[in-house]
Amino acid sequence: MDNMNLFEPEASRFIRNITPINVFALMGDIKDKFHYPEAYEYLAAKGYDIKDFYFNRGSYMSWFCYYHKYVVIDITHFTEPCLKDFRILEFIELESERLQTALAEKNFKNFFYMIDDRIALFAYQELFDIIPDNDKYDLLWLIYFRCGYHLEQLNREAVSEVLRYRPREKHREDAGTDGYVKIYRGQIAGSIPVSLATSWTTDLNTAIYYATRFNQSGTIFSARIHQDKVIAYIKRHNDKEILAYPEDIQNISKEHFMSFDDLLPELEDTGVLAAYEYYSSRLKPEYFHNPTGIHGLSHTRRVLLLVLILAHLENLSPRCSQLLSIIALYHDIGRTNDNFDPHHGRASCRKINRLDLLDEIENTTDREIINFIITNHCVEDTKALNKIDKYNIRDKAEATTLFKIFKDADGLDRIRINDLDIRLLRTKSAQKLPLLARQILNSYL
Repeated sequence: MDNMNLFEPEASRFIRNITPINVFALMGDIKDKFHYPEAYEYLAAKGYDIKDFYFNRGSYMSWFCYYHKYVVIDITHFTEPCLKDFRILEFIELESERLQTALAEKNFKNFFYMIDDRIALFAYQELFDIIPDNDKYDLLWLIYFRCGYHLEQLNREAVSEVLRYRPREKHREDAGTDGYVKIYRGQIAGSIPVSLATSWTTDLNTAIYYATRFNQSGTIFSARIHQDKVIAYIKRHNDKEILAYPEDIQNISKEHFMSFDDLLPELEDTGVLAAYEYYSSRLKPEYFHNPTGIHGLSHTRRVLLLVLILAHLENLSPRCSQLLSIIALYHDIGRTNDNFDPHHGRASCRKINRLDLLDEIENTTDREIINFIITNHCVEDTKALNKIDKYNIRDKAEATTLFKIFKDADGLDRIRINDLDIRLLRTKSAQKLPLLARQILNSYL
């Protein structure tokens, strides 16, 4: 990189904050923290150059450090006992060997995983010309992620230089036929204006998560950006982060999702919450193979609440709400693992019969509806509905509606594993509830 200061000031923040230890020595000894003569003699005897030790005014916890050849080791006290007792020289040797081995092998990915965050960007600048061209782009964003940078902290000229090395196929998997990518952002109170945001995501789950952090009821925005304007697409923990400059983001609009707080008075007045408390009280840990697992009691309670809310929003009869509540209670009790298991619905029905959990349901057709939905809730929709004729159900249209509503309630709770795809929800009511589903996960159950 021709201009080694392109990433200033972020790249050299640490370096600007350190002062050679021999300069600091002019201040004299500091009781129990700094004894320059004894530490100097000890280091000299071990073959270390005092010029590689510094006072670090940027740290509140460790006033001193070693810094040489990309190795940074914090030192709490610059005294001989501290250097010995905390085995500082051993750490220096170990870290030096690790980093120099990675450089000698030209394993830059490992090098930038291991290097101290505070000098990673500085090292990237210094090593830029010897980093292989096909690694330059990805390594910058590895550093970006590790060090917690924001795009606006990085010099545009430097970013433009690195973009010259971006592989052509990058960031095109989420683009439509027109070349545009749909993106989302979750905002909470106090965030920067969305019009100035540089960090977005292609994943709605992620946006909802950030909008509901700290139990806040935030706002979800959607927008679009052309794939050629995307600066970086960083996949980390399913976040699927998109980095872009604000002027390249188009059609920013607010997504209108229902929140739990908005619905709460209505749910109380119509008895939805009372019904939830009644049915929830019937759950017993012994029904489940793993009551604390991701398909255990907590998941079941959330699905119960979601299905009651959907039944209310869809104006279902009390009878249909009752059926859906019972289905929610017992749909996963046959599970013996938390993996993909298209047969656990049938196992749940067998367990229901063995435990005689449907004694309140006298109508044969209603029992068949429960049996049909629980057996097939873990089966792809088309295959499940093709089997409906095998059940003694008079009103197949009603059963189909209940099946879809229950699948939506169960699906909405996939937000707990960051795997909710709003496009797969079947009812318009469910499509309004992703934010509420996250709030229930965060706060209510």
